[in-house]
Amino acid sequence: LSHPLPDKNRTRLYSHIIKSMILLSSKKHEEICLNFIDLKAVFINFADDFLKGSFYNNYGLALKNLGEIDKALSILEAGKDFYYKSGNKFHCGLAENNLA
Repeated sequence: LSHPLPDKNRTRLYSHIIKSMILLSSKKHEEICLNFIDLKAVFINFADDFLKGSFYNNYGLALKNLGEIDKALSILEAGKDFYYKSGNKFHCGLAENNLA
């Protein structure tokens, strides 16, 4: 994220996903939520459906871990829908598991 790439650059988008995975494993759920608010428009406008699914899934997991279950479920459902649109059956299954 320290390189001067445009926000819509695919490498930049993947970097945000990797960062959110690191934050999840570090239990920094609040930071993921703040990043989601800042980056939502960029992902909606420039990411493919798989990246959108990953973005929403990680945000939903952060909300779930913070105890915001109702909001988490709607976000995780959106993530699952993006995975479905991308045709990625494996991640659709992971998203279903996260909804359980």
